Amino acid sequence: MKWNLGDIMDHVPTAGDPGRPALIHGDRQLSWAELDRRSNNLARNLAMLGVGPRAKAAFYLRNVPEYMEFLAAALKGRLTHVNVNYRYKAAELLYILDNSDSEVVVYGAEFRPQVDAVRDSAPNVRVWLEVGEDVADPSLAYEALACEGDGKPLGLVRDPDDPILIYTGGTTGMPKGVIWTHDILMSAQLRSLASVNGTAPPDSLEGFLEHVRARGQFGRQLPAAPLMHATGMTVAMGAMVAGGTVVTLPTTTRFDAAELWDEVERHRVTGITIVGDAFAKPM
Repeated sequence: MKWNLGDIMDHVPTAGDPGRPALIHGDRQLSWAELDRRSNNLARNLAMLGVGPRAKAAFYLRNVPEYMEFLAAALKGRLTHVNVNYRYKAAELLYILDNSDSEVVVYGAEFRPQVDAVRDSAPNVRVWLEVGEDVADPSLAYEALACEGDGKPLGLVRDPDDPILIYTGGTTGMPKGVIWTHDILMSAQLRSLASVNGTAPPDSLEGFLEHVRARGQFGRQLPAAPLMHATGMTVAMGAMVAGGTVVTLPTTTRFDAAELWDEVERHRVTGITIVGDAFAKPM
């Protein structure tokens, strides 16, 4: 079986109750039915703006629901994920956008000054989508593109070799893009799951969906590590592709261990993703 994550995302919403939560952020909840509709709208509206299959999409966001929602849209619309470290200054941001050939940038409103500083120097970017309530250009507000449309499936023929681009931190120079394909990443996750469960990995889309349905309950994953970090993103994506719930912490600008444990209890979290002692010791 050759896997494409967008194909899986087309079917996972109905593998269980479509009203079950897909994304939770404090008091905000987005059901699987809503995530399905909004991510389809995002992908379709971007295609109408000239951002279609294999275009690079830069994620310049903290751990907010829009990160995972736009990732769902990217997987469905055959856009290539590009992670951007939100601690980068303008020059580093421009480097990533140029090096990746990004055509769309989704960014939090708090990063508008950095975006404004590089906007004129990044001619390859066709669309700048701002996430937030007080957006600079309402015509290109993230929320507008998510809400506009009928939310129907895209009907795309997808390729198992559709890429996912993950940039390293740049500890040996400037950041370097590591290219995964949907098939390689999904196959690796399935082999890991099979080794834990002691079972053979599913070898078809229907077999995978049957595995998801047979579990009877869906996991709730809390990525304490940044989603712009490969560990945080890939584990959260694995939970989402399996029809689970991704829970993000309400405080996005710093790590609060007490808040984490409150949210774990409040939302019945079943798994937490951390990276090293920066998280482990406060916990």
